[in-house]
This record gives sequence, structure tokens and C-alpha cells, in this order.
Amino acid sequence: MRATLRLRQSLQRHVLTAPSPLIRARGPTAAATALPASLETDFAIIPDFFNATDARRLLEVALWKLDRSDPTRRKRSRRGAAAPAVAGTADPAGDVPLQDLFSGNYGFEEGHFDSVIHDYRESLLTSLPPTAESSLAAILSRLYSLVPSIPLIPNATLADLPPKSSSTHVLHLAPHGAILPHLDNLDAMGETIVGASLGAPRVLRLEKEKGEDIGSGWDVYIPSGSVYIQKGVVRYGYKHSILGYDHEGSVWEGKRLVPGHRVSFMVRVSARNWVALTGQDAPSKPMAAL
Repeated sequence: MRATLRLRQSLQRHVLTAPSPLIRARGPTAAATALPASLETDFAIIPDFFNATDARRLLEVALWKLDRSDPTRRKRSRRGAAAPAVAGTADPAGDVPLQDLFSGNYGFEEGHFDSVIHDYRESLLTSLPPTAESSLAAILSRLYSLVPSIPLIPNATLADLPPKSSSTHVLHLAPHGAILPHLDNLDAMGETIVGASLGAPRVLRLEKEKGEDIGSGWDVYIPSGSVYIQKGVVRYGYKHSILGYDHEGSVWEGKRLVPGHRVSFMVRVSARNWVALTGQDAPSKPMAAL
């Protein structure tokens, strides 16, 4: 039994098959009673998995890694230039979480190799900041514990993380960015993918790929500090996307979401561990991250 089990049981999981203020049905399939039984376990969101302090620390780690891979940030760092105002944000009241950690210009990519992700930065997290505090290990271990096929070392230290059997992808989505509808590759590594959201809230859309009720599904509100778990039919039978702030779906409870920067941690089994578990070749290209 994992050490985090009791803690995870105390946090409320919101699922697609039960009423939730974080989930709204779209179309006949989502509202029907005859849904696959696996939907109850194939998707869940835990809105308060990380508290504000832990979310801030995780975001600092992600930005450290992303900035090291961003030529725009490296040039500014070498020049010692002062950071200009952040472009693309519109939050004069300070209502969007963690936006104070974003400053200056970023080298956002306009489009992903598969044309799914737009206006983003991304990197694989393979190491941690040398100045990270030891307590960060417990925060990260909680996230990795949600992927069943990633073995964890009890009382892991920073030297043990990220786990060698894991693949951790960090994605910075600009305020004007979006992730278009797509299905994960059937050869994607591992059955389960876990995503932690940090920064500005967004709307995740799940829409059925095939059938008479194609396009029906759910919209899911993903706040900062939340974690969602996606597998099975939801991962491979429903297209998923992150809506742009100008999209009609980016209105929640009658209010349009305020644009802001969002960073996600996406955790899955590593290519090496996937081959060991399944005997299948790992995908030759990285999958889109949400």
C-alpha cells in the first residue's frame, strides 16, 4: 500500500458519471444513462490535490526547466536585462493564480509538429533545480504515486526523482494559446496519464470520436492545483483539447475565464519502462500534452 493512499482518499474526486460543479455534459451521450461502466474510473479530476504553496513550488520547478530550454530566456539572462511586462495577460484584479511568477518575454512556439498545440513552450523534466528544498520530494512523489505502473522508492529523496520509470513533460501554454482536439496515440506509453495544472484555469473538452452522437462529451473546469487522471476509453475514444480563452466554451457559470499563463505537468510511464511492461516498441514521437 502506498503511503499516499489515505491522503488521496480524503480528497474529492469528480468523475464524468456524477453531478459536479467542475463538469458539464455536452450532447446526448454524456447525458445518457447507458454509458460504458469504465467511464467512472477512466477519468477523474481532483481540484485541490495541491495547495497554493505546493502549486507555487511545482510551478517554480517547471519554469526553471522551461527557461533553461528557451533561447529567448537564456539571452535575457545573459544580458541581465530587466523583465518587461508580461504580454497577453489581462488580470488587473489579480484573480488568476500564480501569474506573478511569469515575467518578461517567452520563446513560444507557434505550432507543434502535429499542429495540435499552439503558442507554447515544452520540455522533458529529467532533473531538478540544484537549489530545490528537500521537502519538494514529498510533493512530487504524491504526483507520481497516481500512475500505477511507476514504482516509487519509499521516502524518496530529490536524488530519486523523477523516477527512472517515468516520463514527465512540462508544457507552458501562453494566454493566447490552445490545444486542438486530438486522440492520444494508441501506442502511447502506459495506460494512465496524469496531469497537474498550475496557473490560470482552463477548460478541458472531451468529445466522442465516433458514432451517431459524435462530438458529444463533457467540458471540465481545471483550476490551479488540480490533478486529473485519464485512461482507457476516455483517452482513446474521446478527443481532448484545451479551449482558447476566446472559445465559446471558456465561459464557466456565466463568466468568461480571465486569460493567463498555464503550466501543466504530464506524467506517464517512460519509453524504457513501457517496453519492459508490454514488449511493444515505444512511439517515435512525443505525444501531445494537456
